[in-house]
Amino acid sequence: MIKINLLPARVIEVRRVRNLAKLLILVVLVEVIVLSAGVYSLAKQEQAWETKYDRAHERAEEVRTLEGQVAAAQRAASPLKAKVDWYESIYKHHEKIGEALEKINEYIFAKLTVRQLKLSGSTVRLNAATKDIDHVAKAYFNLLRSSNVVPGTVQMNIGKGSGGGGGGGSRGGPRGRGAMMRGGGMRGRGGGATGGVSGGGGNPNEAMAVEFSFVLLPQYSIAPATKAKSGGTRGASRGSGGASRGMGPRMGRGRGRR
Repeated sequence: MIKINLLPARVIEVRRVRNLAKLLILVVLVEVIVLSAGVYSLAKQEQAWETKYDRAHERAEEVRTLEGQVAAAQRAASPLKAKVDWYESIYKHHEKIGEALEKINEYIFAKLTVRQLKLSGSTVRLNAATKDIDHVAKAYFNLLRSSNVVPGTVQMNIGKGSGGGGGGGSRGGPRGRGAMMRGGGMRGRGGGATGGVSGGGGNPNEAMAVEFSFVLLPQYSIAPATKAKSGGTRGASRGSGGASRGMGPRMGRGRGRR
């Protein structure tokens, strides 16, 4: 069957224009919808970023306020911090003294009664008493063997103790003082170095007084304590504290080597 189109060409063109116009309108509508959705999304994102910016700005202001408060607190605490630092230095100083005393006591003869101990820097002066010259020699050789003492620095003076009297002691013999030991040797002065224990009262185990002096190794040296700038406690900041002034009239018996 043959279909013959008898419409004029103008009508066909009008139809084509209408169809194309519909298509263009549809495309424009789709583009408008897409653009509207994009604009809406951008607006929401912009609003979200503005909200975040406002929050960040508020937090920044809070941080600045806190920084000012911290700076003020630090300025107010600076005197207290200086005192705390001073107390810490005093604590470390006395901790060092305790360590030095432990190292000294390791080689103190067990039968030696320590009456006074002075510690200044790394120099130690120890006043003690014991029974006789044999105990003195043992105490002396204990110190010579000590690994905490600088070799060649041990010195010893012997005197008369509180155990009473015979004719010996430090004043027996022509030269007055009983005996002196330096470094590694002994020099006898007079014949009465044994120190008699016969006679009057007193403790016979302390018949002979002896004084030792020696130098500790540098790692056990006691530096002077730091003085407080604001007054503070003065007693702990003088020199080497209590150790440099002695340990009282009687420290007790050594627990060291026999």
